[in-house]
Amino acid sequence: MSFGCNEKHTLIQGWLGHTPEAFQNNLLERCKCVEVSSGNNIYTVGEESSDLWGVSKGQVHLNIATHEHGPRFGHVFGPGAWFGDYELITGNSRIMEVKASRNCVLYHLPNRKFQKLAKGYPLSWRWIALLATQHTALALGAADDLMIKSSDARLAALLLRLSSRRGVAEGTIPIDEIDVTQQNISEALNLSRTATGQKLRMLKDQCIIDFSYTKVQILDPQALNAYISE
Repeated sequence: MSFGCNEKHTLIQGWLGHTPEAFQNNLLERCKCVEVSSGNNIYTVGEESSDLWGVSKGQVHLNIATHEHGPRFGHVFGPGAWFGDYELITGNSRIMEVKASRNCVLYHLPNRKFQKLAKGYPLSWRWIALLATQHTALALGAADDLMIKSSDARLAALLLRLSSRRGVAEGTIPIDEIDVTQQNISEALNLSRTATGQKLRMLKDQCIIDFSYTKVQILDPQALNAYISE
């Protein structure tokens, strides 16, 4: 089954849209379009690879394993997101498991092709540093949100982050229907599933979100923002 490798325009939203057009074109022409079916891994923790990936269509889960535990659910990337910069820069093995949560169209840039690009265009490393900085800011924002005292406000902040509305680069495409389970959310909030379910139902009753076992739909992002600012 083909999901369609013809949506390059989504790849210049977010990070890539903040780079020069010449870099965008040089990078994209070195990428290979890859279709990944729902549930399949793009890469796993400990894998010895350092390639860059971009999401053209679909969503992927980032499951983190930086310390003793994990992999644990951390984030969702949608169209326009790029990932793999940590290993591209450091040469270390993968510290995350990245898995397609629905059928995806991804653009894959092998490390060797990036190295050739950077050799002819040294400023390439500056733009990779920009991507890494954006990811650092996203992670710091997530950590800061975990210290919000109100669990209702923490949930609102999490849903805004997972839907690409909080802590992301300007121009990032929002995700209205997030591939995320109640278990994922409870892990990310460090709340019980029972408490998480109660809070999700409260938001649903207020017509702020809708949700099923595997998805959350954002209906009123402004109302979620109001929870945080209270």
